[in-house]
Amino acid sequence: MREDTKKLIEDLAGDTESLTPAPPVRARFFAWMAISCICLSVGVVFAHPRRDLQELITDPMFLVEAISIISTALFAGLTALILSVPGLSFGKAKRAFLWSVIGWVISFTIAVSYRISFSPQNMQHFTHGFLCSRTLILFSLVPAVALFGLVRIASPQQMYAAGFFLLLSAGLIGTLGVELTCPSDDFLHIVIFHFLPPVVLGAVGMVVGRRFLQRKWKKPSGTENTER
Repeated sequence: MREDTKKLIEDLAGDTESLTPAPPVRARFFAWMAISCICLSVGVVFAHPRRDLQELITDPMFLVEAISIISTALFAGLTALILSVPGLSFGKAKRAFLWSVIGWVISFTIAVSYRISFSPQNMQHFTHGFLCSRTLILFSLVPAVALFGLVRIASPQQMYAAGFFLLLSAGLIGTLGVELTCPSDDFLHIVIFHFLPPVVLGAVGMVVGRRFLQRKWKKPSGTENTER
């Protein structure tokens, strides 16, 4: 009996994988921030900045808008990384607040869209808008993949929340990229095609995070016999 127990312990010890601690949140955050800045700069160059960019960056209102976008993106990315640390969780009140914000943004956008008269000019306006949303997703792609990897190397427990903030932050980086390249200043265009997509991406991130952020650990051989 003792020999069987000793053999079982040896088997379990032999099947365990050496675990390397994940880098600290601060290091992962600065790495992701550097990747995002590089991708944003390269993307703006290839997508061609808007012609009045020099005048735009001196406009105080645009600077406030850009700073708010950057701050929200960084905060969301940092939150996703913090949620990869075991032991942190969201309470019911925070979940309700999260869903209420998503519902308000969606309702507001639908209400605004409903009042648009679909004239040929507005249909062309919408066609250009869909191109902006596509460009936004392209701006967001690399930052999203990078942040996904930096979150997943740890052990996220609240996968749906981490996924939401992950894609929300990447989407907001895309919003800033589109703001620097899209020549349109139309209010409806900006709300629907520049600011709504990050919220939609965040909602998709909740599903993606729940499905793909959880790491699957290899079950040691011999545990089947102990469970019987």
